[in-house]
Amino acid sequence: QKFGYWPQHLTAVMMRTPEPNPARMPELLSELKKAEREEVIAAAAKLTHRISKGLDLTDEMRSVLAQRTGDVVLERRRGVLNGFAICMTGAGSEGGEKICYIKFGAARDGKAAETHFGRLLDGCEGYSALKGATVEAGTNLSRGEAFRHLRSRGYRVTTQGVAMQRPNLEGFNR
Repeated sequence: QKFGYWPQHLTAVMMRTPEPNPARMPELLSELKKAEREEVIAAAAKLTHRISKGLDLTDEMRSVLAQRTGDVVLERRRGVLNGFAICMTGAGSEGGEKICYIKFGAARDGKAAETHFGRLLDGCEGYSALKGATVEAGTNLSRGEAFRHLRSRGYRVTTQGVAMQRPNLEGFNR
């Protein structure tokens, strides 16, 4: 707190080992041509800006591809980006060789939010299965629907953390 950070909601780190399922083949940012990739990255910036003004993962998305430390799983329908997840896996990544660590994920809000989130998780699980890895995902417990959705899919809590926010205001963990 001497640096201005205040504890807020708990964050559950959860794991699940998905079974390979051809129906869950993910669409990956790395597989797109450069022009389309840049369009998707711009759409991701718009999506995260809606969550919290200034929240921008574009550098992270480019970095994971450039360093080959994972990929970005996409959930798109009819050319609209409904969600994306930065998945870190493999040697030298934050997940390592046996874990597919979902560093960040976001799904479009609205009436179909649960559908978008479910399809995004399908893609992450498909990517993880391709890599022979266990999925590790964290969710802030202030996002109760996301937590319940993960639990309903068989994810189990392995670690609890505390989100620290500076200043002590409602941030993107709402």
